Amino acid sequence: MKTPILSVAAALVIAGCAGNPPPAATPPVDSGPAPKWAQETGKPQVPPPVVSYAAPDPGAAKPLPRAYAGAPPQIPHATADMAITAKENACLGCHTTEAAGEAAGKVAAGEAPPVPVSHFVDAYREAYNRDARNGLQTVRTATLPDAHGLLGSRYLCSQCHVPQAQVEPWVKSNF
Repeated sequence: MKTPILSVAAALVIAGCAGNPPPAATPPVDSGPAPKWAQETGKPQVPPPVVSYAAPDPGAAKPLPRAYAGAPPQIPHATADMAITAKENACLGCHTTEAAGEAAGKVAAGEAPPVPVSHFVDAYREAYNRDARNGLQTVRTATLPDAHGLLGSRYLCSQCHVPQAQVEPWVKSNF
């Protein structure tokens, strides 16, 4: 009894699916004129301009002004020969607390500012990752001995700190 019912049900499903035409193509939505870069897809691509970092050698530069309060300091010197790999961070040769000489306050030209304490302790976890059951805080501290105790998220300096290049702006700005 089950076999004929299943056979009829399967035949109806197959017939119902086979009789439907394929869905019609969705008409394109007119969102206005295409941007210039989208109109030039058939043209050869132009390589990016050559960027020159007209910065002095490390130790000869003055600190650059910050763009806004809390902005990471900009790198005022050339960084072309300073590699940052998993085993080596050339920035730490001058910017560790021992190398920078425990500088406090403003740093004069030629002195490397030390890496701040915030790069060794995860302040986000210290402030927000509380264990609700027993009221304990979990603080993630550095575990990389090769990195002079830096957190892994703070090890790649050029992620936030950038050297300044001499380039023409692509878009004019009054900011």
